[in-house]
Amino acid sequence: MRMMMTHMAKPLHNTKPQLLCKPNPRNITVVFCPLMSFVSEIEAAIRIQGEMRCTLYGFITDYVKDIFIEEILFDIREKLREVTIDTDTFRRTTDANILKLLGASRPLLQSTATVEQLIQDLKNLMHSLPNYSPQFLEMVCKMLTIFKDSCYETYKVLLKYSGDGDKPTRVFSANWTKDEDISRCLRSLPNWPGIQHHHSHRQRKEDEEQDVEAVRKRNQKETDILTDNLAKHLLDDREVLFEVRDHRTLANLQESMEWLAGHIRGFTTSLTAQSTAISLVTSESQERIKPREVYGGYGITYVYGRNWQEIPPVSQEIIQSLTTLAEDFQNISESCLLVLHLEIRCHCFYYLMRAVQESNYMCNSNAMDPDANVNNLNKSLSSFEEIATACMGQYKFRYLGCSQNYLRVVFDVQSIFHSLSQVIFVFALVLHLLSFVIGSKYSYNMP
Repeated sequence: MRMMMTHMAKPLHNTKPQLLCKPNPRNITVVFCPLMSFVSEIEAAIRIQGEMRCTLYGFITDYVKDIFIEEILFDIREKLREVTIDTDTFRRTTDANILKLLGASRPLLQSTATVEQLIQDLKNLMHSLPNYSPQFLEMVCKMLTIFKDSCYETYKVLLKYSGDGDKPTRVFSANWTKDEDISRCLRSLPNWPGIQHHHSHRQRKEDEEQDVEAVRKRNQKETDILTDNLAKHLLDDREVLFEVRDHRTLANLQESMEWLAGHIRGFTTSLTAQSTAISLVTSESQERIKPREVYGGYGITYVYGRNWQEIPPVSQEIIQSLTTLAEDFQNISESCLLVLHLEIRCHCFYYLMRAVQESNYMCNSNAMDPDANVNNLNKSLSSFEEIATACMGQYKFRYLGCSQNYLRVVFDVQSIFHSLSQVIFVFALVLHLLSFVIGSKYSYNMP
């Protein structure tokens, strides 16, 4: 008897509690809907009148509003700050595992993948806490606006914008892309592979794409514009982008912005659909009583249960904001593509015009080395080809002009440039090369 009393006298605080689940603020996402149903039953039983609510209702809503939502906001700010702190963060791309998880076929910026994960996380929260879906949608819009501004700032840094005056950058391709009239003209041409022409470009037959005459016809108007402006102007070093890593970053930025714009449009469509049931959780898993945690990458853990609800109707203002944001990201993507397209042509004019003006065309026994400007152009075009192949889709590769047709001509230039003795043949060679690069109608049949 004494031993039994001694055992019962042990303090209760030494007893280790048996937890039903690990402590986690996101556990509220599992219990919120059942608790709100329980609250409704309590209020019906005690017959609460008017707008009065029971104490449990106030406790739950105060926790979600004052603690949980604030914590979500803090996490979003921290993750955004990590991936947008400076230009170097926009040079980092995701690994193969994340690309596979996201269903992407081309390298994406880590920042873009993080933003997509955050969007998905907020959408999950809208299903788990439907009463607060307007707040979560507002977070999505604010987050995308901040990220859009960071992407545009990175774009301006890459193109050497100084931010003052009417012409804040000397880079030729950037100024043409910024000019509304020129940009609109170039995007209206048949060779522009923007979103409105994407499907038609991909459906063209391969033999048509390899037909040089067909390419020239599509590019004829652009050729006239470029030759009228660049053939009479010797580009200086400040008007051309030479950094290969900047070219690669622009290509990755272009692909990432286009990919994100498409996902935002899909997200917006899902909100406007009659049924907004999320597809990440199957009906079988929803029937399980015990919730489970799933790691979604980038430090985000989703807690799934059977309490998922449809998202309440979304205001037209939110839909319009998301639609506008998708268009903004698409515009950044198309600006990057247009800059790269023009930059390749600027490199051709930059090196070939110097080859004409600076080279010595008198043949002698010692003049056996290829012209330095032609060598540099060859390296530049090879670099553009490698970047476009690795970072961009095939239809964009064709638009940029990164095909073996003009590269083969460059190699021909390299092998014979040092043996020419008359300037007229040099001009003929320049025009022959440009006929492949920009589809010029001023082609010349080499003897």
